[in-house]
Amino acid sequence: MKPLACSIGRRRRAVKRAGVPPPGARRAPGCSAADRWQPILYSVQAKIDDVTVTRNVLGDAMKSTPCVLVPLRWATPAIALVAATGLLVGCSPSSRVTPPVTTQPADTAPAWSPDGNWIAYAHFAPDHSDTSGLYVADTAGSQLRLIASGHPRSVDWSPDSRSIVYDDETGIHVVRRDGDSTRTIYAGGSFPSWSPDGSTIAFDTGRHIWLMSPTGADLRQASDAFPVRMPDWSEDGQRLVVVQYPQSAPSGELAVIQLADGMSHLITSNANVDQYPRWSPVGGMIVWSHWAQTSLGANRPEVWLADTSGIGPHRLVEADAQPAWHPGGRAVVFSKQASGALRLFVINIDGTGLRQLLTAAPPRACAP
Repeated sequence: MKPLACSIGRRRRAVKRAGVPPPGARRAPGCSAADRWQPILYSVQAKIDDVTVTRNVLGDAMKSTPCVLVPLRWATPAIALVAATGLLVGCSPSSRVTPPVTTQPADTAPAWSPDGNWIAYAHFAPDHSDTSGLYVADTAGSQLRLIASGHPRSVDWSPDSRSIVYDDETGIHVVRRDGDSTRTIYAGGSFPSWSPDGSTIAFDTGRHIWLMSPTGADLRQASDAFPVRMPDWSEDGQRLVVVQYPQSAPSGELAVIQLADGMSHLITSNANVDQYPRWSPVGGMIVWSHWAQTSLGANRPEVWLADTSGIGPHRLVEADAQPAWHPGGRAVVFSKQASGALRLFVINIDGTGLRQLLTAAPPRACAP
């Protein structure tokens, strides 16, 4: 699957026959005139400080010559599934993406509960064989429950493991682990992250990081750093790791914001795409998704590790998006291709013990 340029216009159904490009569409880098097109249309909302512009995006499936995939810089999990993290060419850094018309099944955006007993994650079912939504399972996969239907993009737990914060196309929501008492705490925003003491949720609005209470009150800006996204808390609650976009950098870099004074400093500096950083709950390390840029696009994404100063960055495993920590800091959960779908896997931080985490398919009849 290869995405094409973003274009503003009325939503059209993807009904053009394979091999015929839609009017005005452009081939992505690396595609030749001999490549065949299979159009797929999905909706993009470019959101900058809560001002929303809706766009349509055409993607194409190439039947002959393979084309280089461009990594999805500002994708939701659902769109990151498109051809193993293909990227929207020409979209702004604050693009917000709703699920594509057709793609592969996927389990993404995992979050391990602080008590170590539960995994929350986003499940996407393109063929409606089951229900897309936010799921919670025990780590053995024997207890699996749909908590909220829809298309969640990122997920995090409260420190007591009783509640979950997540975002979707409508905003940021908090829900109990059993699916009761869902409430919207912010109409908009993305990538919510719950502080270690439970008092604050950090999130981004496309260009800035904001803080609020778990009820949505006490809203304030965390830093003047700009543009920054994808916050995650340090183990002491004094800092945030974020993705920052320096003017001199072609892609996002990891940075740390000191909440006491709002100052930020970069901990990576390269020509690669770095996203979805997560601070170890026991401190000392940061894990993130990393794409090595090429002149034509990008390689498949990988999970990387480094210490919290950015020292010693190294590849842990080839994976697809949004890694998250085991609460003891000894392992990482992430999405990886398996049998034509994205599934959740776990690996120890020393690179050993790779295994699939959940094998049971989400049931139809488990909605709250």
